[in-house]
Amino acid sequence: MTKFFKVFLLPYIIILVITLISFAIFYTRSAVIIEDKIIEGQLAYLRQIRTNLDNSVTGIVHTANQAASNPQIRSFLHINEPYIGSNVIRLIEATNVLSEYNIDNPFLISIVAVFDHNGLVISPILASRLAYFYPYYMHIEGQERHEWISQIFSNNYHSRFVPTMNAGIGHGSYEVIQHITPIRASYGNIGAIISFIDSRAVQNLFRSPISDEGVKNLIISSSGDVISLMADISDISHLPWTEAEEGSVKFEHNGYNYLMIYTSSNILDWTYISVIRSDSVLVELNTFRQTFVLIILIMFSISLVFSIIFSVRQSGPVKKLQETISRQMPLLQHSFMKNLLDGKLYKNDDIANNITSLGFDLSGTQYITAVISDTDNTMDLVKLAKIRMLIENLESLHSNKPFRHQSLSIGGNELVVLFIGEDDDLEGYAHSFLFALENSLHTNNVNCVSIGVGNLCINLIDVHKSYLEAVRAIQYYAVVKPSCIICQFQTIPHNNELYFYSDEEERRLLNLVRNGDTEGVRTVLNSICGENITNRQLSPNMMTAFINHLCQGIFKIDRIGTVNNEDVEKINELHSMFYNLTDLEKLTRCSQLYIAISESICNQKHSKTHSIISEIKTICEENFQDPDINLASLALRFNLNEAYLSTQYKEHTGENFYTYFQNLRINKAIQLLSTSKLTIHEISERVGYSSYNTFSKAFKRKTGVNAGDYRKLLKT
Repeated sequence: MTKFFKVFLLPYIIILVITLISFAIFYTRSAVIIEDKIIEGQLAYLRQIRTNLDNSVTGIVHTANQAASNPQIRSFLHINEPYIGSNVIRLIEATNVLSEYNIDNPFLISIVAVFDHNGLVISPILASRLAYFYPYYMHIEGQERHEWISQIFSNNYHSRFVPTMNAGIGHGSYEVIQHITPIRASYGNIGAIISFIDSRAVQNLFRSPISDEGVKNLIISSSGDVISLMADISDISHLPWTEAEEGSVKFEHNGYNYLMIYTSSNILDWTYISVIRSDSVLVELNTFRQTFVLIILIMFSISLVFSIIFSVRQSGPVKKLQETISRQMPLLQHSFMKNLLDGKLYKNDDIANNITSLGFDLSGTQYITAVISDTDNTMDLVKLAKIRMLIENLESLHSNKPFRHQSLSIGGNELVVLFIGEDDDLEGYAHSFLFALENSLHTNNVNCVSIGVGNLCINLIDVHKSYLEAVRAIQYYAVVKPSCIICQFQTIPHNNELYFYSDEEERRLLNLVRNGDTEGVRTVLNSICGENITNRQLSPNMMTAFINHLCQGIFKIDRIGTVNNEDVEKINELHSMFYNLTDLEKLTRCSQLYIAISESICNQKHSKTHSIISEIKTICEENFQDPDINLASLALRFNLNEAYLSTQYKEHTGENFYTYFQNLRINKAIQLLSTSKLTIHEISERVGYSSYNTFSKAFKRKTGVNAGDYRKLLKT
């Protein structure tokens, strides 16, 4: 027995003990490395979020200060009766001023001016008494009007932020951060500019690069107020506070270990924080430890069992990835349909690629969009679920028809149904389906619902137009015939009453010009002009109104900072002679200016990108030996998105950045091999590689031989 123990068992026990000790050392070291990588990555991400939010929110604050200093708005500090005489004209002008301040920033929902002494509220779309504005147009959840006014004017000498609150603005429901900018007069009358910042947009930007499980993100002001919250944190008193501007702190709370990563903004006086539970970020390491121990315990078992366990272990990450993609697919599909309805997809190739990758079946030759909306602002989740159930029941009854549907919830108070068909009577089917839905709504006591129906279109690019037509039909019949449930756009009188150029279309056109997307500008102009001039056959008065409306956008473009002086002069020239031109001359000059300004901005961006890439090459040439030089650090240096910089670099140089930088370093290494007596390890460090193995692989991939053999070839 003693001999058996020494010869057979003892060596295996020794091997097992050594393996366990090695595992313990490896596990401890790996935990430290993983934690450092998490801190480094999350801190870099927080810095990027800080930069983006500082720029965007500072822009909103700057806009609010401009509005507070605008003489047309400040004039109401001296007016007690704003609705008398010429004051009405001033109200219209002030409303137009605010609408111009309201178009540039994606985080800005709306901006309003409030005056305490005369009870006046001016917004981009209306001017009204405070008693009507709050709560009929805007209200803060759980806050009465007098509480809101007290909050605005309690400290009228300093600009400040009000933490996130749920608010209703117009027909939408938002989570808003309020920024209050005082408007002061020398003799006591006071007012304020209120900027409503979309907290959900902040939250969408502030998404953790690591798993959401166990991660809580928030923004806290220097006074301790929670500005915006990305997780349910009811009590932040347990968070450890520090005087440092950025870093990480470990702490324990309720029996769990936490890691707090933070960085502060000197511009906004905000602190951006990620709180991560340690066991959630080390879950992969814990899984590895458990699996490793399991392998130790079964290492004396038969090889077949070991192989099965190993195979199951290896298939785990793939299965997890598939499950993650499967969970996210509905969100990706929802985002694609939302962009399609908003008109953000205007290229057939983009739409086809998205449909293929998302597994959609939108193939067809005819499309009709229907919008189901409430008429009394009572569309809650229960009501929405009832309508969805009724639609699903009707779909099952029509499953034998050669038509399909795609439904999508928009903003919580709209349900969009996209009818898809081939060459059959899709219009007749859609109308019969919607009339059946109307009867089902009535039978099931689902009241105060309107169904807007857009015109039939023959490609997916025009689906957004059908969607806008359905919305327009609901808005039209809400005024002329409130009792109408099914509102068809084709029944609206078009020849002399309406032209098609909504605020959404104008914002879309201006954004395309601002981005220098000349092809998109041409597409939108052709679509808008074709619809109004060719299809609608507008009356002369309506044609003039449409062209004047289209030209008004040109006069807003000169406020874009990237417009050059030559284009500004052309805009001013058109403005000075505008009323002396015929409709055709206006339309021609306006269209040419939209395209010319878009091309000019595109050329400016191209020139700027070329300059940045030249500077990047200079930095790489001068600092190739720095191991920290990479695409991510360069993108951060130039305040650009890494993926965007990578795409622009390849478009301008014909090769990707990784290939260029690797070739640069290997060429420098070849020079050192031929001109110096440094060792291979020293040369790898001299050319910026922190890992000798990485250098060896890169060198052999570039030259076909390893560095040592290459030096020998040089000597021969």
